[in-house]
Amino acid sequence: MDKNTKQKYLSQQSTEQLMKSMRWLQLPAVRQGRVYFVLELERCHDPAKLLTALPKLLGTSS
Repeated sequence: MDKNTKQKYLSQQSTEQLMKSMRWLQLPAVRQGRVYFVLELERCHDPAKLLTALPKLLGTSS
């Protein structure tokens, strides 16, 4: 398994583990169904691009 594949696998495992945790399940936004996953940002490693993309994805002005 190459480095990128291993990193992606570990990230997916960590996310799944988090989403099964009691802390996650007790968050008000989670309990109210107001959590949104943004897969488009999965490969966004540039903080400036991330800050520019978030308002657009959320439908708000920057």
